[in-house]
Amino acid sequence: MKKYFKLLLVGAAFTAFTACDDKLNLDPLAEVPSSTAFVTPPDFENGVRNLYVVMRRESYYSGNLISFPDVQSDNATFVETGRQTQRSAHEWRYNSNDTQGGLMASCYSVVQRANFILENIDKLSEGDFKNNIIGEATAARSLAHFDAIKTFAPIPLQVPVPIRLLVCHI
Repeated sequence: MKKYFKLLLVGAAFTAFTACDDKLNLDPLAEVPSSTAFVTPPDFENGVRNLYVVMRRESYYSGNLISFPDVQSDNATFVETGRQTQRSAHEWRYNSNDTQGGLMASCYSVVQRANFILENIDKLSEGDFKNNIIGEATAARSLAHFDAIKTFAPIPLQVPVPIRLLVCHI
């Protein structure tokens, strides 16, 4: 037993002395800050191209966005003998393991990436290229917001809207 205790003590001491090494305080290798990611024109082209990659995800335009609104509404008929892939969406039975969070996450991933591009757009010189990048990033961001709203927001006619009357005082 003393042998294991000594090994444990040596291991703890070794860990304590080596854990405080400055070499371990590195920036994440899988992430690049947006301030250094967008410097040259090809960086901005890749950033815009990445917006379209996110839109092609299975949880976005390659799948759920097309069928999810119809499955939740009366526009689609659920077939009991079918694959049962979106049964929980059709019956509105969600739990923590079965949601449409991937669609929402994809929409806001596009919004966040477009915002990164637009935050650093001043690094480009004025001209058609800069205007094109601004146009594509703004359009992708707007489309992602619209897709999230049309999928998850309530129908305006089904939500009570307060009517405000304007009274003119003469």
